[in-house]
Amino acid sequence: MTSPSEASRASAESLDPGDRPTVSVVIPAYNAEGFIAETLDSVLAQTFQDYEVVVVDDGSVDDTRGVVESYDEPRFRYIRQENGGASRARNRGIASSSGEFIAFLDSDDLWVPEKLERQVEVFRRNPSLGLVSTLHDAYSPATGERETSGLRKRERLFSGPSVVHNIVAWSGLATPTVMVPRWVLDEVGVFDPELRSGEDDNLWVRITARHPAELVDEVLVHCRLREGSLSTDHSIMFHDVLKSLDQLMADREIAPRVRDAVPIRRARVLWNRGYHHFAAGRVHQARKSFLASLRVRPWNLGGWIYLALSCLPGRLVTTLRAMKQS
Repeated sequence: MTSPSEASRASAESLDPGDRPTVSVVIPAYNAEGFIAETLDSVLAQTFQDYEVVVVDDGSVDDTRGVVESYDEPRFRYIRQENGGASRARNRGIASSSGEFIAFLDSDDLWVPEKLERQVEVFRRNPSLGLVSTLHDAYSPATGERETSGLRKRERLFSGPSVVHNIVAWSGLATPTVMVPRWVLDEVGVFDPELRSGEDDNLWVRITARHPAELVDEVLVHCRLREGSLSTDHSIMFHDVLKSLDQLMADREIAPRVRDAVPIRRARVLWNRGYHHFAAGRVHQARKSFLASLRVRPWNLGGWIYLALSCLPGRLVTTLRAMKQS
């Protein structure tokens, strides 16, 4: 059976080099009728124009197809598949593309016009790089407000022990900020289709464990805040991030690079799962998660505080939760 990376290489090799775009933009889409046009417009506005766009419709039931195909643009390609999740959609896009570099964009996010140009420049200066990311912010279409707290992760991710250590410990590389050479994906593989959440960090770790990465120190991506997105499904997120950590530790090549970082991330995920249960009033489940977090990192003061709170009588817990939410 041909893997997505092998299919990707075969697709690229079937073209004359002069016919291949420099960048393939891969966009998974699901019920994106209401916002994908703005996303595509942000690609058309790029100062770097040697690209193709592959939109993979992951089983939408709205008119996503009509919006994409309304563009009279030969560089745009629309592919439809049965619903299988973001990983499978991105992998299908990679396999159907032919560019030297792959740039990932979600169907509801926006690029600043210089985004592709800046990243291609970095790769041209240093062809050994396995990944180039940019800064991003988040915005609410309803209010127009921008959230810039994610920018504080910049120094944490691209300084300290190593990039791979920092991604495992802290996460933070938004998928629409990342560009990767095709040869790197041929080497390390593509997105794990069994992961419904955290699949992006899993791939970034597999790349940065083997190759250097660089950051373009500019906000070149605006990520849309949207209710109902996968990132708000906490049960999926907690389960799959922990599953991904187990996979990384089972990889003999990667494990030595991330051994110190995995407990940091595991404890944070378990604590976050506990807090999620606590905020929802599921005190028993919260207590179990806080205890699990403290077994991994027993010196976490916040874990002990919330463990104590989860042991209080039910009425007092309810009062404390109401006070926090008011």
